[in-house]
Amino acid sequence: MLIKIEKNKENIALCVTQKDYTAGNTYSMSNLALNYKSKKEYDKAWIHLNRGLAITTAKNKASIMNTAGVMHLHGYGTPKDYNKAISYFKQSSSLGNMYATYNLASHSFYYDYDFAKGIEYTILGIQQKHKTLKKLLGDCYRYGKLLPKNEE
Repeated sequence: MLIKIEKNKENIALCVTQKDYTAGNTYSMSNLALNYKSKKEYDKAWIHLNRGLAITTAKNKASIMNTAGVMHLHGYGTPKDYNKAISYFKQSSSLGNMYATYNLASHSFYYDYDFAKGIEYTILGIQQKHKTLKKLLGDCYRYGKLLPKNEE
């Protein structure tokens, strides 16, 4: 039984089935929360995020933790909390979520200016098969961000 079909602003159909949602599939909860976030309905997004975060053992908990990190980082429906966001990203990354690892790497480079941490997360992300992290590292060399510019 289908409980929700909507399109977010990227025009991607989100289908969440009753079976997945009621079975505690946090990936389904995360997708529904992201859909509400894209429509700026943050209260509804947090309902689904909190339900997913309350599940202590879940196959896809990494996804919902990353989404919660993004919500805290930007203050979507909650006060901005950088430390809480980073904590969620670290937990999610440790569960193998390459998007959380990307968030950690990019924030290490561009906000914390911690090059060593940024490289550490970039290497982890590349091992997790995140292609954009290779580009992020290349851009650091190309544009001389935090590194001497590569003139070759």
